[in-house]
Amino acid sequence: MPRTDLTPTRADEPSGHEDHERSAHHENLLKDVQDWLAPVAPDGAHRVLDPGFGQSVPAVALPARAQALSAATGLPVALLEDAPAPHRIEALTDLVDGTVRYVGVRTRYRDGLHVTVRWLNPADEPPASDELRQAAASCSLFDDGLLVVDGTPLPATVYRPRHGAPVITRAAMARGWYVSVHGPDRDGIRVRLEAADRAPGPGLPRRGNAT
Repeated sequence: MPRTDLTPTRADEPSGHEDHERSAHHENLLKDVQDWLAPVAPDGAHRVLDPGFGQSVPAVALPARAQALSAATGLPVALLEDAPAPHRIEALTDLVDGTVRYVGVRTRYRDGLHVTVRWLNPADEPPASDELRQAAASCSLFDDGLLVVDGTPLPATVYRPRHGAPVITRAAMARGWYVSVHGPDRDGIRVRLEAADRAPGPGLPRRGNAT
């Protein structure tokens, strides 16, 4: 019986077509992985700012990693005290007056905790009205608490998505910076700010796709 459909079969494809596609896909994927993990690209443009990211045992000491992020972003770096070295320190960006600038740094740990220090753009702050204060006070998702930053207990807002949830967020203002810790609820969380001696504000402009 003659064929009535026009669907191409494997025999219709050029010889080696499938192998060529698989090889090209593998090469592209490998290049993406190398570009992501390599702190410095061949052309010298930083893609990953954290010199310790992508290594099971980072050869770069944590103070040097924090210093590298601070130098590249112009922002402080928040670290957890008495904790293993973080998995990754990454930079956060936003559009500030028409320029993409660094506005925060997030430090991620393998146990699910991450600590963030950000510059809060006053334009993003809602007006402090009595209605907003009353709504926040009556909302069971938020509670008052403390966050220890640089050895000082600071008033903090505690956000718990639901009653008894194992993951919470603690947020406080420290030296004009917005510091938050998100992850499993546990006692004894203490944060240390590195290179926080500058006035709060946006950081340096981002160059290329550096994060």
